[in-house]
Amino acid sequence: MDILMINELIQLRDICKDYTVLYAEDDEQTQESMGSILYRLFKTTYIANNGAEAIRLFKDHHPDIVLTDIQMPKVTGLELARAVKEISPKTPIIITTAFNEERYFLNAIELGIDSFLLKPIEKEKLFNVLYKTITQIAYEKKAHELEELKKVEVINQASEESIQNFSNLLPFPALFYKENHLIFVNLQAQKTFESV
Repeated sequence: MDILMINELIQLRDICKDYTVLYAEDDEQTQESMGSILYRLFKTTYIANNGAEAIRLFKDHHPDIVLTDIQMPKVTGLELARAVKEISPKTPIIITTAFNEERYFLNAIELGIDSFLLKPIEKEKLFNVLYKTITQIAYEKKAHELEELKKVEVINQASEESIQNFSNLLPFPALFYKENHLIFVNLQAQKTFESV
């Protein structure tokens, strides 16, 4: 592995370390190879040998990303994707496949699959897809947090206005402080100060 690839891997690890992944693959050798990479990157890696086991693991743990082979016993990767999207529509799903058939891709696109990786999987392509997926999750999470903060600000603003409106109904002067700073004086207090 060259220095550039090692630096990219370190950056990817820093980005992935707070997230979880579910990896579904029935081929033991591929699962072991890919699993060793995912274990080093993610906070937690769940591994399933088939689609049915993957659905159970998803329901139990709600991982941030699903990475699945398209052809698996019991439940296919596309059936797994459908089940995941029904439970959690925003969970990114990455499909791995040895097949380059149009019908698989069309079905996957209809299900809302986020990315495809053709087997044998090249590490650089895997790293790029994971980087893109995790940065998208992080961006959406940050956007959601900012939206929640705006809601809190709106509620706080409305609360302050309600307090001000209520305090203006009081028959006595009232001063309101926040963090040792005067933020509001009701009408009775204003009249008192004006008459002095």
